Amino acid sequence: MSMDFKVKKGETVEEWLDRLPTPQSTILAELRQLIFANAPHLTERIMWSAPWFVGKDHVIYLVCHSKYATFGVCKGAHLEDPDGLMEGTGKRMRHVKVTSFESIPKKKLVGLLKRAVEYDRLLD
Repeated sequence: MSMDFKVKKGETVEEWLDRLPTPQSTILAELRQLIFANAPHLTERIMWSAPWFVGKDHVIYLVCHSKYATFGVCKGAHLEDPDGLMEGTGKRMRHVKVTSFESIPKKKLVGLLKRAVEYDRLLD
C-alpha cells in the first residue's frame, strides 16, 4: 500500500503531520517550528499539496518523501550556501534533504532561512 505524502484538500498542516510516518512527521514538525521561531512574519499556506511559507513571495516549503523530508528554499539558487546544504539545479529552487530528526542541521538551516527571508524582503 502506498502512502500519500501530500496535504489533502481541507486538511490542516497538523492533520497532515499526524498521518505521516515517523521519522518524517517529527522532522517536518521540527522544521515547521524552526520556521515559526525564526521567521514569524511569514504566513503558512497550503499550496500545491504542501505547506508553504510566504512573505512578499514564496520563501520556504516543506515536503514529505518516503525516505526523507525536504526543507525547500524557493529562491535558493540566488542565495549563498556556505555549508553546501542545498541540492538542485533549477533556475530558482533548491532543497535540503533531512533523513532523521537527529541529523537536522538546525543552526545551518536557521542561517539559510535568514538569508531567504532577507532576499524576500529585498523583492519589489
